[in-house]
Amino acid sequence: MRLSALVDRLVLLPASTITDSLSLPHAAPSQPTAPPRAPTFTSVPSLLHTLQQEWDATMLECLNLRRESAELRQELSHALYKEDAAMRVLARVSRERDEAREALASVKATLGPAYQGAGAEAQGADAQMEGVEEQHEASLPADAKKRVEQTHETCVGPSSSSSEPAPALVAVRQLYAISATC
Repeated sequence: MRLSALVDRLVLLPASTITDSLSLPHAAPSQPTAPPRAPTFTSVPSLLHTLQQEWDATMLECLNLRRESAELRQELSHALYKEDAAMRVLARVSRERDEAREALASVKATLGPAYQGAGAEAQGADAQMEGVEEQHEASLPADAKKRVEQTHETCVGPSSSSSEPAPALVAVRQLYAISATC
C-alpha cells in the first residue's frame, strides 16, 4: 500500500478505532520491565569496563563466602571437640561410679551380714551425703566401735583439755608400741 492510501483510511476511520489500533500492548503487572540501558553501554570499551566491575564484585563476594565458610568450619570443629571431650568425661565419671559401687559392694560383703542388713533399704539408690555419719555409727558393730575408740585414744593420747599434764619424756619402746597400733 501506498502512503496516500493509508492516510485516506485513517482519515475516514472514527477516532476511537485509531487510538485502539495505535495503543501499545499492556504489560502484565506481575512481569517487571527491564530498566533502560544507560548511554554508556553503547560502546564496546564501556561494556568491557562494566563486565570487569561485575566480575570483581562476584569474586569479592566469593572470597567473603569462603572466609565465612572457613570460620564456620573452625567453629564447628571446636564445638565437636568440646562435645567429644564432654562425652569422654561423662564416660570416665560413669566408669568411676560403677567401680565405686563395686568396691562398696565388696566392702559390704567383707563386713558381714550386720552391715548389709542396715543398708539393705538403700541398695540400688544413689548415695546421699546427708546423715552419712549417723548411718555409719548405727551400722558399725559395738565391738568394732569400741576398738576404733581405743585405737584413737592410744594414737592421740590424753587431750589437751584434761587436767593431767603430759609426760615429759616417753620411752622409745612406748613410742614404737603406739606407732604400731596407729
